[in-house]
Amino acid sequence: MKNKLILLSLSFILLSSCEVQITSSSSSIVDIYENKELFYENYKIATSLEESRIRTEHHLMSGSIDMQLRQPTKCVEPPMENGLYLRNTSAYFEDDGCTYVILDSNGQIANKIFYGGAYVSLEEVASYIYAFGEIPVNYVDDKTGNPTKNPWGEYLRLNNTFFEGGRSDEPALPGNGYISDDGLGYRYYEIDIGAENYNNGKRIQRGSCRIVYTRYYLDGSLITDLNDRYVFYTYTHYSSFLEYLNYENGWGQEFGFDNNYIPTEYQETSRVDFSTFN
Repeated sequence: MKNKLILLSLSFILLSSCEVQITSSSSSIVDIYENKELFYENYKIATSLEESRIRTEHHLMSGSIDMQLRQPTKCVEPPMENGLYLRNTSAYFEDDGCTYVILDSNGQIANKIFYGGAYVSLEEVASYIYAFGEIPVNYVDDKTGNPTKNPWGEYLRLNNTFFEGGRSDEPALPGNGYISDDGLGYRYYEIDIGAENYNNGKRIQRGSCRIVYTRYYLDGSLITDLNDRYVFYTYTHYSSFLEYLNYENGWGQEFGFDNNYIPTEYQETSRVDFSTFN
């Protein structure tokens, strides 16, 4: 990776310097974002932290606004080792930890996400939660919301609540509510993923797509070690899950209950620093 990238310790991510503070910008720059219709007509994703922060001030998106399909786009040839999917352990940040660099399966830079930015795509939301342990700014904690009364409009997303799990028709997630083999236990939370007609700008139909992620340890302390941050996606309303593996289109093998109600269990990944692939 280039020297300008900052490799942060996996044991702690400093977010205090990432508070979203919008400084006064010249009118010529701000005017670009005043007309939402024109802005989205010529839409491109944000390419810098400063640009993302100005967009947030105007309640405009930073990431992809393409229609999200229920099933994730998966890497065609996911890297594997001894029959196990690889989970990327590299954690590269820029801008004092406020910009996260997403790699592809070959260890090349694929995308960047910005703390305090607005995101709706599965890939970017999963990366955001994995990197920062928080939800994008266009999310609210509640399970109800009115897009006609919210400044994010059709890009409003709902839900950041405790996920109990443990039902007979849901597969078990690592360390969910119990002490796992590594001596840790986790409290999972869930958020909505707005796939296919989730929000038409007038009302929200929540559907079956969720991200479920580790937010706290069982003792109530916040998870800051990326080794302990699990991010899963379900498009079957908790019947099955795929793990986000911290690279572009990096999704693990689906596990849970299939159409014949035959269960499969979660399989741990092999963890590798993808930046060494270069």
